[in-house]
Amino acid sequence: PPGVAALLDLVSAAMRELHEVDVPDEFRLVDFAQWGEAVTIALGHAPGRFVAAYRRNLASVADEAVLADPVANAVRKLADRGDWTGTCLQLLGVLAVHADPHDRRDWPSSEVPLGMRLSTLGPALARIGIEVRRYRGRWPKRERMVSIRRISADHRDACEEAVQGVQG
Repeated sequence: PPGVAALLDLVSAAMRELHEVDVPDEFRLVDFAQWGEAVTIALGHAPGRFVAAYRRNLASVADEAVLADPVANAVRKLADRGDWTGTCLQLLGVLAVHADPHDRRDWPSSEVPLGMRLSTLGPALARIGIEVRRYRGRWPKRERMVSIRRISADHRDACEEAVQGVQG
């Protein structure tokens, strides 16, 4: 069939381009980005077009993840008011003040689920300019501490690189 032949021609052309494709290793799915870029070039588009579209898509997904998650939304509202540092348990109480009352169905019940949720949301929050740092407090208590702050675009890029290194 002609459709299959055209598809195979495209795959063949992309394979010829693949070794020339230079994709930044910032993406979690580097192979996907390389193939996407190679196919885009094989279709006659300028180099970098796929990577730019992929970046926009990732940023859009991060925005949607924050808007859809009640904890992320509350963290965003808290960050808009300024830097915050305290224990995970204190953060749970502070975030409850910033939470939409209609979104309480998916709210963490204690500091442990909150910490897990913050770990999951960290990359999406970093993409929109919010750094959530979790660490242990000083001896002897060694409490679970959290700091939340707005970050600059340069610092956001460094955070994303660190996250990609952990995920990759």
